[in-house]
Amino acid sequence: MVKLIGKELIEIYLEKAEDLVKFDAQAALKSYESALSIAQRSSERESEARISHKIGELYYLGGEFQKSV
Repeated sequence: MVKLIGKELIEIYLEKAEDLVKFDAQAALKSYESALSIAQRSSERESEARISHKIGELYYLGGEFQKSV
């Protein structure tokens, strides 16, 4: 049951972040970070990887990613 609640909370935070990403990147980041924290605490490794990827995309699109030469 705990895993189910964790998964449901993760999905809620992900949906919220995806709605916010176009309008408020900082709020989206906070929502992604909340989802990531829940995924880590509930050992949802697949969700953790997906959320980490989304956070990386957000930073990349925001220009906060620098290629090292």
